[in-house]
Amino acid sequence: MRPISWSNNKLEPQLTAILIPSLNRPKNLERVLLNIRYTTPEPHRTYVMISKDDIDSQRICRGHSAIFWTDSDSDLQYFVPRIQALFEKTSEPWIFTGSDDIVYPYGWLTNCFSVADSGTKIICPNDGHNPKGTNFLVDREYIMTEGGNWDTPGYVYHPSYRHNRSDDEMVNVALYRKIYTRAMDVLIESTHPSWGNAPNDSTYERVALVSAADEALFQSRAPLWGGQDLWR
Repeated sequence: MRPISWSNNKLEPQLTAILIPSLNRPKNLERVLLNIRYTTPEPHRTYVMISKDDIDSQRICRGHSAIFWTDSDSDLQYFVPRIQALFEKTSEPWIFTGSDDIVYPYGWLTNCFSVADSGTKIICPNDGHNPKGTNFLVDREYIMTEGGNWDTPGYVYHPSYRHNRSDDEMVNVALYRKIYTRAMDVLIESTHPSWGNAPNDSTYERVALVSAADEALFQSRAPLWGGQDLWR
């Protein structure tokens, strides 16, 4: 792993793996791959997980020389298990938990790192809507040694989540450990039906079906860090 370099106690940009799970959204995927190409001059690699039967997305990845893998187990075709699979297949010192429904501004990676210091392990840009943020720049070593959740080292999110509330646990745990910072001046906007800036589709509908189970899991685990949302 490349050592961290410092300037005025601030973290310089590190080689970053941008992880993108994408489920049956080839147009979204092509847009975000182009977006990353034009806004990310810093050292990075982009990795995608798509469905085995999504031929259009596979073609798009090849056309953009994006590294990708495919899966076919429907129970694993959710955000949390796919981010974990991509994490385990990559080795860069930092990861970004991306998706196919966000919009990156130019220089976002440098600007995220610019708010970090020696104690920072999770950097959260502003998504324009969610007060705690949605997508995260994360130190790989932190995941390996402590985990991005309360009690499962080696896992970005707790593996029992499918999608919803996994980010809430990550943020609460990071705040409890005092290793979390916000990059409020870096707008990586989330597009989502809840915000009124994206149409509903079968992927969002599929996520909604596991919302109740994810919520119950979060509530059962919240007492671990004090039983409240620390980011409020």
